[in-house]
Amino acid sequence: GEGTGGAGMTAAVSAAPELVLASQSASRRAMLAAAGVPHHSVSPAIDEEALKEGLRAEGRTARQLADALAEAKALKLSIRMPGTLVLGCDQTLELDDGAMLDKAADPADAARVLRRLSGATHKLHSAAVICENGAPIWRQIESASLTVRPLTDDFIARYIELDWEQFR
Repeated sequence: GEGTGGAGMTAAVSAAPELVLASQSASRRAMLAAAGVPHHSVSPAIDEEALKEGLRAEGRTARQLADALAEAKALKLSIRMPGTLVLGCDQTLELDDGAMLDKAADPADAARVLRRLSGATHKLHSAAVICENGAPIWRQIESASLTVRPLTDDFIARYIELDWEQFR
C-alpha cells in the first residue's frame, strides 16, 4: 500500500528529462555509459566541414570553434526534439603555432599528423553544450596542454597499422 517510504511506495515521481547525445561517437557514448548516464545517440546530421570552414573564415580560435561546433550539434537536434536535453560535444587540436588539426583522412595523413605532434606540446580544447527547446542551457569548455614524446617513423607506422580504426 501507500506509505511514507520503503519498497512499496507508489507516489508519482517526475521523470528526469531524456538525454540525447548529438553524436554517433563510440568514445562519447562509452563515457556517458561508464558514468551511468542514461542516454541515446542521434546523429545531428550537420555538415561539420562546411561549418568549420565558415567559422575559421570568421577568425574563430580553436577554443571558440570547439564551442560553436558543440552548440550547433545540440541546437539542431534540440529544435527537432522539444522537451529533450541534447548534449553536443566537440574537440579541436591546436598546435603551438596556432594551427588547427583535423581528423586524419587516411593512414598517410595520420602519419603526417603524428610527425607534426611528435616532440611538441599542443592544446586540446573540449566543449560540451546542452540545449533544450532550441536554446543552449549549459556549456563547459576546457583546454588541456598535451606533450607528445618524440616518435620514430617505425613507431608511427606500427601505431597506425595496429590502431587505425581507433585513430580515426
